[in-house]
Amino acid sequence: MSSNKKRLAAIIAGVGTWAAALYGALAISQFHGDWGHGVCGPWGCGPPAQALVSCHLFWVVLLVLPLCLVSAHSTTASLRRIGLGLLLGGVFGLFAVAVWQAVVWLPAVQGWSRSYFLQRYLFTLATLVEAPIAQISLAGAVLWRIARLRQDKPTAY
Repeated sequence: MSSNKKRLAAIIAGVGTWAAALYGALAISQFHGDWGHGVCGPWGCGPPAQALVSCHLFWVVLLVLPLCLVSAHSTTASLRRIGLGLLLGGVFGLFAVAVWQAVVWLPAVQGWSRSYFLQRYLFTLATLVEAPIAQISLAGAVLWRIARLRQDKPTAY
C-alpha cells in the first residue's frame, strides 16, 4: 500500500472514530435510569442530567479534532495566540453570563433567593448547552499549554 493510501486510510479511520464518539456522546441522553435532577433548586430546574452530560460531552468531543489539527499544523507562536484567544474568549463568556444573571435574574427574584446567585450562575452555565463557553475556555487552555510545552522542549541538533 502506498504512503498516500495509508495516509488516506488513517484519516478516514480517524474521522470515523471521531464521528462515532460524537454519536456516542449524544447517545448518553438516551440512557435509562434516574440520574435525578441535580440542578434543581430555588434558582431553577433544568433538564434531566443525561441530557446535560450528553450535550456538554458532545461539545468536548466536537472540539477534539479541530484542536488536534490546529496543534499539529501550527507554529508554537500561532498556537500560543490561538490558545490565549480561545481562553480569553471563554473567560469573557463566563463573565458575560455572570453579568447577564446579575442584570436579569437578580432584580426578578425576591430577597431570600438572592443568596443563591452563585448556584443560579452555575445552573445557567450547566443548562446553556447552546454556547460551549466552558469547553472553549478548556480548549484554549489546552492549546496554550501545548504551546508552552513545545517552547520548553530543548531542540536536538
